Amino acid sequence: MKRPLGERIREVRRSRKGKDGKRLTLVELAERIGTSQPALSMIENGATKEPYPATLVALARELNSDFGEPWLRRHLREDRRERASLPQISVAELIGAVDISIIGRVPAGGAMEPIENIETITLPPSLADRNKRVFALLVQGDSMKDEGIWPGDVVFISECPDPANGQIVVAQVDGEVTLKKWQRKGSRVTLIPANPDYSKKEIKAGVNEVQCIGEYIGLLRIKRRR
Repeated sequence: MKRPLGERIREVRRSRKGKDGKRLTLVELAERIGTSQPALSMIENGATKEPYPATLVALARELNSDFGEPWLRRHLREDRRERASLPQISVAELIGAVDISIIGRVPAGGAMEPIENIETITLPPSLADRNKRVFALLVQGDSMKDEGIWPGDVVFISECPDPANGQIVVAQVDGEVTLKKWQRKGSRVTLIPANPDYSKKEIKAGVNEVQCIGEYIGLLRIKRRR
């Protein structure tokens, strides 16, 4: 008979190391996946009988464990296949790379926050397009996490005023900027999150002003230490 899921999660967490080299705490794990320590505590002690699937997927990815659940095992397999299909950037490719600016923080919900001390980041030439402006944004929020875009990631954006349906874009709606999937049908634009905890936003021509600032072409993730 299987032990309760919360016990299995606790066991895996306690086998992982935190930033200080000691056992990973609930506080640090909650910060990593963008939830609260009490919420995780309730999952581990069994008070939350049916945790949100999105939370369990985030835990599985962060702790690199399926906790003995076949459906989470499938998610991790898909993640590994996706990572394997990503182009690998070699040292040779970085020769001739260009530096671009990280110009702000984009919510993955809300208004973009400018970064006062402009930072730069190196863009591999394989992602550069001399005919288009490319810039970078720091992601805040987890509304695009099911597309593999997480808080703290740096996303590369290429200018694109007329994106294809289904493309991930940085869109501006009534002065606010967000990272979402783009869907246009006639005069209506729908911005779609990749997280079931968030709602779609529908924009009608003449009611709201919407503009595609650019399309997502890649990201940089700094590996957290465990």
